[in-house]
Amino acid sequence: MAHGYGTRFKPVENLSKSRWRINICREEVVKIKKELIRKAAIDVIAENGFFNATVDRIAARAGVAVGTVYNYFEKKEDILDYIFQVEYEKRVSFLEDLKKRDTGPVEKIREIMNMHFSEMKKNPNLARVLLRERGFAEQDKMIHIKKFEKLPAQIKDIIQEGVDKGLIRKCNPEILSVFIFGAVEALMTKFILESKSGGTSDIFDAALEEMSNLLEKGLVQSPGES
Repeated sequence: MAHGYGTRFKPVENLSKSRWRINICREEVVKIKKELIRKAAIDVIAENGFFNATVDRIAARAGVAVGTVYNYFEKKEDILDYIFQVEYEKRVSFLEDLKKRDTGPVEKIREIMNMHFSEMKKNPNLARVLLRERGFAEQDKMIHIKKFEKLPAQIKDIIQEGVDKGLIRKCNPEILSVFIFGAVEALMTKFILESKSGGTSDIFDAALEEMSNLLEKGLVQSPGES
């Protein structure tokens, strides 16, 4: 009886494993399809602007049927918000890892700028979308665009921590974080304009050094200073 009992339930165990594998495969398919649509949408929106970027155009660029797009996104606005979601989560993950490193606040800010600049250099169209289409944050359902707008607060926290530890001279962390973020956006605008005219992406490399030097000399507290 014991042998029969074990044999009886073995197919159930195998069925459970099969369902688990099927679920994993489905999740991978969803992930791959959404990423395919996201990348296509970045190019279409960058080239045509959000209002002129139709779902038909996005589907054609992705090489999928229009119905496939609607399987994953209810409307065009959801695709735009998903673009910002991926970029926001990428930066949050980077920041969480950065917090664990034993580095000073200025070096952490430098790493944040370097990461952001690197992403923009790899995909100029992404830079165009992130810079031009953030106005849709006013729409209630654009939750990830709104979250992206709050990224300067992460820099603010790093600056505040540096002030508290005496590594950065006393300053207004909120204003300074907005200043840094604004400078990054201005550089993105210049990068986009230069890339349109066939310019190179060297501006980010030069900007990283200049901004790092400015932060190092302007923020770091000198010995004996309080």
